[in-house]
Amino acid sequence: MDKKKIISCIPIFVICFVPLLVFLNIGSTELATYDWFSASDTEYDFFLICKAFVTVSAAIFMLLLIEGSVFSNINKLSKQEHMVFIPVAVYILFAIISALCAGGKSDRVFGGYAQHESVVVLCAYIIIFLYTYTKAKSEYADYYIKKIFLFIFICAGVLSFVGVSQFLSCDVIMSDAVKKIITFGSGLDSSRISLSFPDKTVYMTLYNPNYVGSFVCLVLPIVSAAFLIWKNKIAKAVSAAVVVMLVVSLIGSDSQAGIIGLICEVFIIVFIFAVKKMKKNSMIACAGIGAVLAVVICVATVCAISSKNDVAKVNKLTQINIVENEVQAVISGKTVNIDAPVVCEDYSVEKSESPEGLKGLNLICDGNVYFFTNDNEDGRYYYRNVYGKYTDDFYVAPKQETSFIPESFASGRGYIWNRTFPLIKDNIFIGCGPDNFAYEFPNNDYVGMTNNGYAGQVMTRPHNMYLQTAVQTGLISLVAFLALYVLYSVYSVQALRKCNGVTKEFIICAAVYTAVSGYMICGLANDSTVCVAPIFWLLLAAGFGYNMMIIKERK
Repeated sequence: MDKKKIISCIPIFVICFVPLLVFLNIGSTELATYDWFSASDTEYDFFLICKAFVTVSAAIFMLLLIEGSVFSNINKLSKQEHMVFIPVAVYILFAIISALCAGGKSDRVFGGYAQHESVVVLCAYIIIFLYTYTKAKSEYADYYIKKIFLFIFICAGVLSFVGVSQFLSCDVIMSDAVKKIITFGSGLDSSRISLSFPDKTVYMTLYNPNYVGSFVCLVLPIVSAAFLIWKNKIAKAVSAAVVVMLVVSLIGSDSQAGIIGLICEVFIIVFIFAVKKMKKNSMIACAGIGAVLAVVICVATVCAISSKNDVAKVNKLTQINIVENEVQAVISGKTVNIDAPVVCEDYSVEKSESPEGLKGLNLICDGNVYFFTNDNEDGRYYYRNVYGKYTDDFYVAPKQETSFIPESFASGRGYIWNRTFPLIKDNIFIGCGPDNFAYEFPNNDYVGMTNNGYAGQVMTRPHNMYLQTAVQTGLISLVAFLALYVLYSVYSVQALRKCNGVTKEFIICAAVYTAVSGYMICGLANDSTVCVAPIFWLLLAAGFGYNMMIIKERK
């Protein structure tokens, strides 16, 4: 049995170490034909494809080890367990349907540019959930939970060390030795590799500093729980050091979502321990009050951070369009034609010439320059965008479109969210498909993206896990995902109530619930990513399974 347990831990071990993976993959973006994307079709990916591949491989291994036990014993499941599998099934069913209905775009299956979280990866998450759930509720639950905590602790330790090295301007990942390893077999000169992040910015191996926030919120409660559970003094000292390094890494990443998530996690864990001391009949009332306070703290923190970092800029130019071969711009609320040199209070137009030698006009407004030309065979006006492509395809905001929040809110996320909210109504039942957000978002909104500092960028994600789910896999799948978390919260409260005092079981339940909740809070400003999501689904399943075991044992 020991050998069987060791084998069954291998895929769990692999999933816990997915965030560490870095390896160069060179492929095609398949986006070069779009006006709003670069003419170069080559994608150099270090962080995402390798993680997606290993995640799917580990999930296949898990599927082989499950041996149909989950499905053959479906009739033996309790009502509570049936309640768990319903939202899981609905979520993945609508994700698959959305992928099948997404047209001919290969991103839905093989992963899209700068995301690589295809429907295959989403299915892998569900397999990870099912596999881990069966282990966490089995008679060997303590063994598997112990291993999960150990594996996550090691991963957190290694990545926090990497994070601190980046914070101290001694990035381990960018060392000559590591660069040669991660580019092995690619034919690329490793000395050419450089990153666009500012000095001292912590990104670990997670592709984007924002994801450091999600990762820290996910693993910090686990490492803290290890500090409380482990008896060995050396182990306690090491876990304390890892906690400190994780906090330093979070600070170095400047992830606002992570900071908010950590603040809320502190509140959640203090609340859980405080409620444990109260009478049982006051638990529900306290939980309600705690939920409200958590929301208040979250919103207040977001507003506080945003007010410090975001300066509301009033842009005079709000829209450009080419109608019947006339360039029309909306400036200070008025529509003006751009057809001859002019100098006005709010804008100016001057003659200019493109790098290709085409004569045209520069519209200068808000400190930005927009070049238009009709110096071509058909005599029509075209706009030369930041990629050097000539286009007459502009995003035109519907007349009834309203801004839900200030566009500068949360480091410019307000603009992205305002453009994403209207997309939900077209994706209520079936989404646009996993990894297909870039095709759905108005990336041809050249004025809006320039005004908000996104010129030259392609929106492949909405910077909000919930909007991402609603648009890509449908609103129903989002409801199912949220229902799964609500169920987990309910079962966590039940399990915590059944623990006699602050025991090891209580600490484990509280730590996993806090970790999952912190990740969900980070999801308000971060997306789901293959860099972190595998560990989230692993912990969510472990939490569900462990809660079920405690509830059953102590009825």
